[in-house]
Amino acid sequence: MLLEATDAMLRTLPTLRSAQQAGKQQFQPTAAEQQAGGQQGQPTAMEQQQQQQQAGKDDEPAKWAARAAAKLVGQCWSLLWHAVQLAHGQMQLHRRLSLLQQIPGNAQTSAMAAAAWKLHSTSCRSVHWSIAQGSVGDLSQWDATLRKLGGLVAELLTDERAVQGAMAAHLAALEAIADAQGPAGERQPQLAQQWAVHLAWLATRLEPDMWPPRLSVMLVEAGSFLVQSMAAAVDGNNPAKAPSAELVACLAEAADASAAEAPSAELVLTEWLGAIAGCPRAAYLMLTSGVLAQALAALEAAGGEKQAIQSAADLASKMCDWLPKGSPAAREVYAVDSRLAPLGAAAKEDNLTASELVDFSRILHSDWLPALVAVAAAQQQRREQRPWIQQAQALLDGGLAAATRSCAYLRCANLGGEGGPAAGSGAGSAKCSTCREAWYCGTACSHADWKLGHRRLCKAMAAWHQQQKEAAMQQRAEQLRAEVAGQG
Repeated sequence: MLLEATDAMLRTLPTLRSAQQAGKQQFQPTAAEQQAGGQQGQPTAMEQQQQQQQAGKDDEPAKWAARAAAKLVGQCWSLLWHAVQLAHGQMQLHRRLSLLQQIPGNAQTSAMAAAAWKLHSTSCRSVHWSIAQGSVGDLSQWDATLRKLGGLVAELLTDERAVQGAMAAHLAALEAIADAQGPAGERQPQLAQQWAVHLAWLATRLEPDMWPPRLSVMLVEAGSFLVQSMAAAVDGNNPAKAPSAELVACLAEAADASAAEAPSAELVLTEWLGAIAGCPRAAYLMLTSGVLAQALAALEAAGGEKQAIQSAADLASKMCDWLPKGSPAAREVYAVDSRLAPLGAAAKEDNLTASELVDFSRILHSDWLPALVAVAAAQQQRREQRPWIQQAQALLDGGLAAATRSCAYLRCANLGGEGGPAAGSGAGSAKCSTCREAWYCGTACSHADWKLGHRRLCKAMAAWHQQQKEAAMQQRAEQLRAEVAGQG
């Protein structure tokens, strides 16, 4: 109920904005009124007082409505944040009660999943709408709100393709915000730091094959800024870049860890490295760009030599799992992991002396880390040189994921649309006449998505749709034959 009410509140934003603008225009005299006033001459002091009193009485309802609209528009994202927080707590409580009482709770979970998905879709649209209205300032709390809401969707939805569609829309909203607010270095330090964590969180939930090229660029830029901020905080050069409790909480969510510890550069870097290690493509990207080596060096400068050894050991261990067994790359990483794993365990148990930490840190940067970078570069090159059929399949998967939404245009800004978030559930939505898979809320979004990339996928999606249709017919025919055979 809470999520549905919040969704309805977001959909009133265009109406509230119109009321706010109408109120402003009502209180400003037109050019004709100003000219007429000048021709009539200046009124006396008593006449001016009477006119002001009468105007105040006539305009009071309109002024009140304009002030209320402006206040609601300004507080909309704050209200959304509190609603999402309450919904997240409600979900956790429901799950605990279900476990204690051995109640599946599928109906309630499904209802919450549908409500969270709808609110997430509306929130992404509201980002594009706010930017189109020139009100980027209204998005001051967008980061934590969208991340928490996206986490609810990723956790509750059972359809993986729908999850990927929601995450793709999530990324489109982040790209729009990046265009509106500029590079990370031009933002407030704490907002830019949370931006880096948000991207790391999204990278772990979006299928690597669905990454657009820009996500890699944003990840490197934001990660580099975060590492430099923590290094500056350690050196004391810029106290404004010191980590906040909000940043630690963001990192805890991204790395699925606990946020009980006090904010510190050491903790931030450790948690960020843990979040990056949760995604192979992100880890390879940070290795080859040099950002991960900078993060380890900054972590050591912050007094976290043991944490640096543990982070490197964890990354090497995960890379062993990512690579094909028996491949040259796997053997190379295994050679590094066989040396790092005992050191990571010893560092965790605090069994390494200060001199040993210095020696191992030197070897880490001069020998082991370059070996991991070489493997990461080779893996990235393999991805870029994939057969065209695999690249085409990745593009098709992205198009099909977007087609799970009520409007397949990922940058849709239509807040007035009614209905659900799933394909075909939007009021007044229509299918693409060719592929019969993608739905759009209107012709404006249909034309925009065609230019954005649907024209390159439409025929492939149409072929996929036909295959699914034939497979369903074949399955139905087999069921009928089985029923007939059983009756005979």
